[in-house]
Amino acid sequence: MRNVQLSGFLVPWAQDILVELDSGRLKPDDYELSQWRLMHIGAQPVPQSLIRRWKEYFPNHQYDTNYGSSGVDWTGLRSSWRGKYP
Repeated sequence: MRNVQLSGFLVPWAQDILVELDSGRLKPDDYELSQWRLMHIGAQPVPQSLIRRWKEYFPNHQYDTNYGSSGVDWTGLRSSWRGKYP
């Protein structure tokens, strides 16, 4: 992962990442994450415990929930990761 500034996750993806971080199989120091500043999460209710745990690993991340009747346009978000716009 390089030069990522924002990311979008579904709740199960974020939970899987936390499980791997907790186990030590995934190590943040193995990746260039200094530019990663914002995490979008949604498509379903997001437990506050998930956000608290995420912030323990990534205290400098801003956080945004994208959850509502219109859903989330993950395709556009994914394109914006690469500096491209839909």
